[in-house]
Amino acid sequence: MWKGFVKLILTIFVALFGLTLFILPLAWIFIAAFQVKPGMGLGLEPLTLSNFYSILAERVDIPMSLINSLIIAGISTILTTVVGSLAAYGFSRSKFPHADALLFPILLFSTLPLAIIIVPIYSESLLFNIQDTMLAVILFMAALSTPFTIILLKGFVDEIPTDYEDAAMVDGASQVKAFFAIDLPLMKNGIFVVSLLSFAGAWGNFFLPLILIMSEEKLPAACKLFTLYSQYGGVDLGQVAAFAIIYAMPLLVIYFFLGKYLGTTVASGIKG
Repeated sequence: MWKGFVKLILTIFVALFGLTLFILPLAWIFIAAFQVKPGMGLGLEPLTLSNFYSILAERVDIPMSLINSLIIAGISTILTTVVGSLAAYGFSRSKFPHADALLFPILLFSTLPLAIIIVPIYSESLLFNIQDTMLAVILFMAALSTPFTIILLKGFVDEIPTDYEDAAMVDGASQVKAFFAIDLPLMKNGIFVVSLLSFAGAWGNFFLPLILIMSEEKLPAACKLFTLYSQYGGVDLGQVAAFAIIYAMPLLVIYFFLGKYLGTTVASGIKG
């Protein structure tokens, strides 16, 4: 009896703790975005869309920053997925010895803090004369997320039987054609997962574009949030909350459709 009572108390405590740290801040952001002068509490004031109008219509730089984020995150995700898929297939199907040993430095590179390698990254951007461009952010962001993509997708390729490829090559297909016709469709769930993670990481990356981009019109939305603060530290909480909601919408849409797709795929597999 006492064990059940203690378990109930702990469950209630964890639920209240999670409500305080997670749900209440999200509720505040959503409510504050529709208030003229929101406070730090969850007060109920007349709702308005003026905050969204201010940041989307009166400030042209903020919509442009969202477009910049979409360009950077989209292109870097495509590069990461393409390079990671090919490299994962190569490591999985490679015949040379100690191929798996090469994955360790790749994995080690993916775990290095960005603050440690930001100096050589900036030096390389100067060397190739691509500083203060979105191209530099795209290339380095793709390079930083590719190691993790390789490690993750290699596990998906390892689960694909080589008999399918052997049968295709017996029928005259090259290994490249067998990869695109057989392995790539079977890797689609893994590709969707790494694409989501790569896009989310690139969309929310703040440090890298802040270091590599100096022109304000090229900054992504993650950095543009600074412009909502005055030089004296003042801030319009309603506009910040509205910007946060708009900034989070692409990721929420991707999570929704990806979860729906993966749920349909799993259900189809169980039914089959």
